Amino acid sequence: MTNKTMIAKAVKTALYGGLAASLAISAPATFAAEEEAEKIVVTGSRIKRVDVETAQPVTILTREDIDLSGDTSVADALRNTSANSFGSWKGQSGFGSGATGAAEIDLRGVGATLVLVDGRRMPGSGYDGGATQDLNNIPLAVVERIEILRGGASAIYGSDAIAGVVNIITRKDVEGAHFSALYENTSIDGGGKKQYEFAAGVTGDRGSMLVVLEHQSQDEVADNEISGFDNGVSWWSAVPNATYYDATNGYTDAYDANLCETVPNTVDQGYRCGYAFSNVTWLYPQRDSNSIMTKFTYGLTDSIEFSARLSYVDTETNSRFAPTPVSTSSLTMQYDNPNNPYGSLVDPSADPNTYIYLRTALLGNRDARFKKSSFDATFGLEGSLDSGYDWTLFYQRTLSDETLYNRNLINDLLIQEAVNDGSFDVFNVSGMTSAEWSEHALGIFQRAAHTGLFELEQDRNILDGSFGGEFYSNDTLTASFVVGAELETIKFTQISDPASANGFISGGSGGDDVFASRDRTSAFTEFQVAFDFGLELSTAFRYDKYEQEGFVGTGTAERSFSDTTPMFGVAYRPTDDLLLRATYGEAFRAPTMPELFASNSFGFPSAYDYYYCEPTADGGLGNPGNDIAYCDAANLPQHLTFSGGNPTLSSENADTLTAGVVWNATDDLSFELSYYSIEYFDRITNVSLDDILRLDFESGGTSSNVTREPSGQIQSIQSGTINLERLDTAGFDIGVAYNFDTSIGDWAIVADATFVKEYGLVDQGQLLDRVGRFGLPEKRGNVRTSWSSGDLFASWRMNYIDGQDSTSSSFLDRDAVIYHHLQFGVNTSWDGKFVLGVKNATDEKTQFNTGNPAWRSYDTTLYDPVGRTWFVRYEQAL
Repeated sequence: MTNKTMIAKAVKTALYGGLAASLAISAPATFAAEEEAEKIVVTGSRIKRVDVETAQPVTILTREDIDLSGDTSVADALRNTSANSFGSWKGQSGFGSGATGAAEIDLRGVGATLVLVDGRRMPGSGYDGGATQDLNNIPLAVVERIEILRGGASAIYGSDAIAGVVNIITRKDVEGAHFSALYENTSIDGGGKKQYEFAAGVTGDRGSMLVVLEHQSQDEVADNEISGFDNGVSWWSAVPNATYYDATNGYTDAYDANLCETVPNTVDQGYRCGYAFSNVTWLYPQRDSNSIMTKFTYGLTDSIEFSARLSYVDTETNSRFAPTPVSTSSLTMQYDNPNNPYGSLVDPSADPNTYIYLRTALLGNRDARFKKSSFDATFGLEGSLDSGYDWTLFYQRTLSDETLYNRNLINDLLIQEAVNDGSFDVFNVSGMTSAEWSEHALGIFQRAAHTGLFELEQDRNILDGSFGGEFYSNDTLTASFVVGAELETIKFTQISDPASANGFISGGSGGDDVFASRDRTSAFTEFQVAFDFGLELSTAFRYDKYEQEGFVGTGTAERSFSDTTPMFGVAYRPTDDLLLRATYGEAFRAPTMPELFASNSFGFPSAYDYYYCEPTADGGLGNPGNDIAYCDAANLPQHLTFSGGNPTLSSENADTLTAGVVWNATDDLSFELSYYSIEYFDRITNVSLDDILRLDFESGGTSSNVTREPSGQIQSIQSGTINLERLDTAGFDIGVAYNFDTSIGDWAIVADATFVKEYGLVDQGQLLDRVGRFGLPEKRGNVRTSWSSGDLFASWRMNYIDGQDSTSSSFLDRDAVIYHHLQFGVNTSWDGKFVLGVKNATDEKTQFNTGNPAWRSYDTTLYDPVGRTWFVRYEQAL
């Protein structure tokens, strides 16, 4: 083969700055006959090669692709890929431990995607023990391209690479200086974004140096901008005075209607005074970040190069949630308390206490400030021997500090003490005016106010090296190998303030303390044999051993996990224009340190109480009439839920398979069809509230995991992590790239789509397929058309998300949605670029699960609820 095929051109264009050819597909390249072609390492293999294609399917997003898409962050670019089938987490207010400001990628919806930066592991997020990486820590300014390996690669990269790998390739070899500014504004009030980038670099005969800086700020989005005013009325709180429950009378006549609605956002529900918390909460937080990255390369000799990359990211996130409900501990009043006006109406023998429900709205909102700083430094040597073999030796150090300050929490014990000693006239039996009672209650709340503190530190060191190259070659085949090893140590600490950790502070996420360390030893090898008739065989093996130690309250626990994972691949090119490929591999994931060693923590997730609400004929208590809001399936109540680590966990394992074909139909048209399958065994999961409550319902309300009040309603739930699930999923990826020239300009059309064939848990060998149900669309796809003529350019991108069927008769089905994104730009004569664009041009609205606006009853992992968004970007070469 002496001619480069169009497919080869497509991939090379993607690697070095083209616009469209590899956005949706990874087309094969045949550089083998190019005698001067440089060998490179590509995502999916550690062997240097001249052929950028391997047996693994890889999607390449160039910087130009990202710019033309209108996406303004790494997280958004990855969230919109079709392989991110079911969406991924985007930080929201109301989530503790740093999750509020984080963004993730979850390929195939299995929760195990590894993120690399320049081929090296990105530090994991603190809030989930390093199981995922926070994409908000990667400034878009540093990105040259993103490579998405859409298949398992545990044998190459180790633990967590079960569903795939995202490799962020940072910029290099920049000459001169470059500045850009972005302004973004939404159709709602909030969510505006400002982003400034500066990059400067110099390249010489012996090396290069690059410095990139970025500042980004984004405004908050209030919940009522999405759900509307007075929606999301709280099911359990009363403001300004309390609601009570007793076994005889329930909630009947248990609140002072005269005091209701004297405080903003309170609503008289006819049977108690509720609180419309969506009027004060923020859906998305306010976020500011500053980052700096520098890269340096220098040729020590003709065959040895030194390289270094240092980066620092500082982020501050401010979020807001509703005023604190006193809920972590049960707030009670004895019948003989002088401030109990209802004691004569009940039978004290039924229950000696009145249960009080109280939200401290007079104190103000729960405002949380999260600060995170992350420093990552990589130093390395790469060289080649006269024999043709290559070697590497690298050291990586990562330091990460996270601190969360959560204001206006409540010390339950102090509130209970004020109720017990009579100093808190919670029901206003003394007949104070609204203003007098509010001043009285605020004094109690201020004395009980608490600022929660959550701190996390990660200290990681990695030393790795490799050796390999071509070890045999003749007229018919070439054989190459690489061997290497990695040593990693991590110290991981996360701790709450003592009061929160002891479980008597309402409004936060106390507990979940971890004091642990981990040592990992890994060894890997990879072989490749390429035959002259177009066949390439590859295999890889990796051994990982994790030794973990952590404090579990009564002492120190030690756990060790190890496994050897293989992978086998085949790629065959019967012609220059056709590539057939397949891989099979096994994957392994060790439990994280919090999964093993976290102390008991608590939160307030929402769930439906089947036992209390379902009819007696079905085995429930049949009590929805006692509390309509509690049993409202469209606006589920929150439940105090405790969870913690499990030192008896075992490792997770998976079998992965990919197979596909890439065809260069003409010089301008390429197709890809790929199949994927993942069988994920012994998956570690937090037992869902829905599963716990269903089992409790089936047992007649006798589950030891559920503690109930005398009324039968839930007081608290005990959850945790176990090796419970086997998850199977399979589907197809389809892609096409077409380029053509006309008299009015050059055009490129790029499309990609994922069709999920099956997805669900396996129970007794039977797949419980849930494809097409809420949150699990069968199809996702993108089409982008771009045009350029001289200094002018434009693009039109469409994102498609398939409709989904409801999982309950209380919900409506979700319709399919298409988002349209447009932009137009011009390159100026003074080396500038001006771009004007709009995302969600048709202002597609968020579809609520109930068909009516309700507080957060929509899916923010799949959809963006902020509506039409205008943006303008200006770039200038200096």
